[in-house]
Amino acid sequence: LTGSFTGSFVGDGSGLTNVPAASGKIGIANSNGEYTYYSTLSASLAAASSGDTIELFADIEERFNDASVSGSLKNNVNFNFNGHTYFYTGSQAGIYGLLNDGGTAVTSSFFNGKIKYREHNNNSNSNEILRITSTDSLITFNGFEFEIDKYVGVYGATQTINNAGTIIGPTIIANPETQRYVYRGNGQSAKLIEANILYYGS
Repeated sequence: LTGSFTGSFVGDGSGLTNVPAASGKIGIANSNGEYTYYSTLSASLAAASSGDTIELFADIEERFNDASVSGSLKNNVNFNFNGHTYFYTGSQAGIYGLLNDGGTAVTSSFFNGKIKYREHNNNSNSNEILRITSTDSLITFNGFEFEIDKYVGVYGATQTINNAGTIIGPTIIANPETQRYVYRGNGQSAKLIEANILYYGS
């Protein structure tokens, strides 16, 4: 066929699924494939229920200076970053993990993306990207990375992951000033399985 063609479509779009709004950055779909959107991971986690998947549709940078950034993982709530990066940048004394299980057993999976963290001043605290304190928690990563970026200002005692449960499959990237890439704390039975641990710098 050659030439130009025009046409029209009449319908309500009910046959279209998993089509996020252009302005939506973090979404949770209902059983009809309709998304509700959130501006932060912590807000989406607060709204999520067992069986939900939290999805990213863009790279996101969240700047913070208070503990409201911290989000509690929920059992059977999973994440699909769709190839995007969530970049936490800031500093706050006393954060118990930017993402944490709150000491309650959680099973959760992360797919296809990255969470990155940059410390901004000298709080001298162990700000962690992920804090798993229940020995019964199981967190699985598929095609997923964590990265501690270079600090800005005076170095704080940043940690990538504090784990007392079982973590499978992450890639962990950190600069040489990072105090601990993975820390088991008092979790004597902690397990880290099939992880890639990398660093950059001298």
